[in-house]
Amino acid sequence: MNARVEISGHHRNALCHSVSVNMRLISGTLRSTPLPWLPVLSNVEPPAIRRKAATDKVVEKIVKHDS
Repeated sequence: MNARVEISGHHRNALCHSVSVNMRLISGTLRSTPLPWLPVLSNVEPPAIRRKAATDKVVEKIVKHDS
């Protein structure tokens, strides 16, 4: 099951900026740090992995509830 939620461009950009700022704060890095390295340095899983884990958890909960 692959449920995808679309976010408008403005909201997506604001969310990405907010996530980047917070990961820089957590990791203590400077603005020159490339964005792809921020999740690694701040020990935060990338959004795609977190979304998949959350979706799997919800699906598991539904399956348990139905049986």
